[in-house]
Amino acid sequence: MGISFVGGGVMAEALIKGIINAGLSNPGELTVSDPLEERRFYLESEYEINTVESNSSIVDGDGIIILAVKPQFFLMCYQI
Repeated sequence: MGISFVGGGVMAEALIKGIINAGLSNPGELTVSDPLEERRFYLESEYEINTVESNSSIVDGDGIIILAVKPQFFLMCYQI
């Protein structure tokens, strides 16, 4: 089962690192949506996970979606 994250900041990174280190999921089953190309590149290189630019790219997938954004950005994420 895949796990997708809306937001690729520090909160998402901590969860991703914990999930991988605990063996709960393989890196290839994790996807992060983040608008910043530099952040996506970092997460891909550091954790070997999948990244996408658009939130709508992860909504159609199976699995769990985790909102890893600050509360003030929640409404922007909701407008997928």
